[in-house]
Amino acid sequence: MSHAVELPSVGPSPAAAPAAPARLFFLDRIRVALTILVVIHHCAVTYSDVPLWYYHLAGRPGSGVPLDLLLLVNQAFFMGMFFLISGFFVPGSYERKGPKAFLRDRLLRLGAPLVAFYFVLSPIATIAGGLAARQSLGGSWWEVYLNTIGAGPLWFAEALIAFTAGYAIWRQVSKNSAVRTEKTTEPLTYAKVGLFVVVLGVVTYGWRIFLPQGTWVPVIDFPSAAFLPQYVGLFVVGLLASRRGWLTTPRRGMGRIGGVAALIGMVVYLAMLIGGHGSGGPSVQAFVAALAEAVYCVGICLALLSLFRRTARKEGAFGRYLSQHAFTVYVIHAPLVVGVTIAMHALVPTDLALVNFALAAVIAVPLSFALAYPVRKLPFAREVL
Repeated sequence: MSHAVELPSVGPSPAAAPAAPARLFFLDRIRVALTILVVIHHCAVTYSDVPLWYYHLAGRPGSGVPLDLLLLVNQAFFMGMFFLISGFFVPGSYERKGPKAFLRDRLLRLGAPLVAFYFVLSPIATIAGGLAARQSLGGSWWEVYLNTIGAGPLWFAEALIAFTAGYAIWRQVSKNSAVRTEKTTEPLTYAKVGLFVVVLGVVTYGWRIFLPQGTWVPVIDFPSAAFLPQYVGLFVVGLLASRRGWLTTPRRGMGRIGGVAALIGMVVYLAMLIGGHGSGGPSVQAFVAALAEAVYCVGICLALLSLFRRTARKEGAFGRYLSQHAFTVYVIHAPLVVGVTIAMHALVPTDLALVNFALAAVIAVPLSFALAYPVRKLPFAREVL
């Protein structure tokens, strides 16, 4: 997420200098849109019936149900699409920089923000939310601090470090040279999409027999481990797409078909979850939910790629600003959302969840992008953000 959106290029031989990458503005725009959706998602969590945020305010009974549905719909695709886009740029970056520089760059650009959030921003958000909710933090200041550190939304950086390291190891073990991974123009076929959907659905179903939705993995602080097959699968698709032109040579009509499939998959997926049968376990309903989720996820990714590819062909000054500051927003938004919602509760107390959510999102999104600018001006921050 932190790197410039670019099209990797491979030279004709290992000794040839890599060509300058070309910008893909539509991927820039998707990355910005997903970042905004992350901020909106966490505003929704604050007022939903899911008490899994630093500061949670339950509204009038039943008023949080639309937000619960929004969270389910978002969670089923948006982080997976982040991994898809991230994977797209990995092969080109690896070949331009070489294995050592590539890993060093990834550790710096992902590891430094992760450490900053883990030891600084997470305690700020947790303590502020706890005090506002009048929760007892207990113990000495050191015990309080140890209980408030954590990866939070930066679990994404943790996972991406692991995925990119795995890719680098695979390239070294397989001796997969630049020549053997030259790019080809190979439009994505419906057969390949269908096969991926089926495999993803089956693997997700099997995974959730042992790790159903809602399972929190301790130590590594991974809140959505039930979606790991999706994250890994789309990251690998991104790797393949960078070589085969799947994102840049679209098949006509695939975006529209993806949109229809996404709508059908979403309806079936939500029906299974609302019926209490879709979170996991060895049942037919859980299998249907996993398959419907895969249809929805892949379908909406195809639809969004098609939409942004057609509408985002240029980049103005405002679009450039949003793109340059998107990763910073991702890193800093959690304590900002907590601060905004605490202030709103003090100034405009209401138990209407949708009203609170809308106000919080309208304030938190532009505020996050505005504050990202001075944050990137801090010493060394621009090197990693």
